[in-house]
Amino acid sequence: MKASRPRHFEHVAPSDADVFVDPDTGIAASASVQHITAAEIEALATKSNVVAVYQHAHRKAEWMTDVVARVHATGLHALGYVSGSAGMVFATKDPVRRDRLRTDLATRLGSAAKARGEIPGRLIEWKAT
Repeated sequence: MKASRPRHFEHVAPSDADVFVDPDTGIAASASVQHITAAEIEALATKSNVVAVYQHAHRKAEWMTDVVARVHATGLHALGYVSGSAGMVFATKDPVRRDRLRTDLATRLGSAAKARGEIPGRLIEWKAT
């Protein structure tokens, strides 16, 4: 993290509690007032918690795949959900939590979303090629 950035996170003690982060626009390659980096997300992750990050949509069609890949590159399991002009990225070190998140999101999004072909289309998970 940049030297001026830790104060944003100094009050977040490492714990197994889940963390929700709402930067102005989401995850970026470099830190800014409006963004959080994948490395900062990784620093908030513990052995068993989930870090959930709000993410504005980008103009690029595969934007969520790019964001999930960036988070996954830190060693975290990452799952993204796309909805209209925004999305959520969920990151965890625990593959069991990732699998439960995937199942819970698919279940809660309901059969109507499934029928429209939006699941798994709206759930983005990094798959190495």
